[in-house]
Amino acid sequence: MTVLNTSASKAISGWSVHVALPSGTTLGTVWNANLDSAGPPTTLRNASYNGTLAPAAATTFGMTLNGTGSGLAQPACAVT
Repeated sequence: MTVLNTSASKAISGWSVHVALPSGTTLGTVWNANLDSAGPPTTLRNASYNGTLAPAAATTFGMTLNGTGSGLAQPACAVT
């Protein structure tokens, strides 16, 4: 996933992504982010090295999901 600072003039210091996992889906491995909570919604926060984003800068993180069926297709995400 990519987290993008959409500001043309202001840096951000810290980001979080709230992930609503479909029923029957669990979070496996996470990289380039820290897992903040295990309950719905799951919250991923920046790591110590990728929390500050200059204007128009981006960082990426990844995760694996475990589960079966069509619910695994795509989690709903919101960046704050």
